[in-house]
Amino acid sequence: MAIIDSKYIGSFQKGLRLTAENPLEEVWSRLGLYGSEDYLREGLTGVRDKQASADYIAVRMRQAIELRAATRQATLLTAPLTLYYSVLNLTLASMAIRDDILDSKRHGLIFRKAPQILASRAEVNDGTFSRYISVAGSTVKTGVQISLNDCLSRVIETSADYCMVTRDRPHACPVTVDISLGETFLKFRSDWAGGEQHFRSHWETEYPSLVAFCDLAPPGECSLRTENHRLKGGGFLSV
Repeated sequence: MAIIDSKYIGSFQKGLRLTAENPLEEVWSRLGLYGSEDYLREGLTGVRDKQASADYIAVRMRQAIELRAATRQATLLTAPLTLYYSVLNLTLASMAIRDDILDSKRHGLIFRKAPQILASRAEVNDGTFSRYISVAGSTVKTGVQISLNDCLSRVIETSADYCMVTRDRPHACPVTVDISLGETFLKFRSDWAGGEQHFRSHWETEYPSLVAFCDLAPPGECSLRTENHRLKGGGFLSV
């Protein structure tokens, strides 16, 4: 019997996984297909007006791609603006593909300046942002304010940088998965999870998506335990 010691570091999202030398560029090259009206007319389904949808999506997608390309040539002074409009157009195109939404004309966010840049906030209004949140299966109330710190503290890919710069623990915590003898342990980084005492008292409110599958592991570390047969399709790791 062979014992294989393997480690996987990355996302546990469902779906097709592709290996690429430059994953980000590979994603954008595939998005480029949706900038073709001919490609869209062949592939679009469930839309009211296929020609109108194809025209709308193709323009938005090409704008997203070209604005991203322009960002690379811009300075720090103007790059955030072109990158923002690139993501905005990509969002509009995606909503049109998924839910046939072609009439989102307002951004849906109002800038609220603060003395410190991380404390500056975006106030949710009616528009593209709230429509996107709805399409993604969640809800957000009009008037809610989201700070730049709220956003950056939840980006798992830059959580170490966030901790180093701000000296605060991020709201995104990496998890080590240990599977053995029919049980799975989810081990959280102690200093980012608030310490063992905090973790054991608050894990149910801070990681509600895990409550249905996990119980506290024995004392000694920030860890949750579940039996393997209770896991359902990997979605339990959306912490």
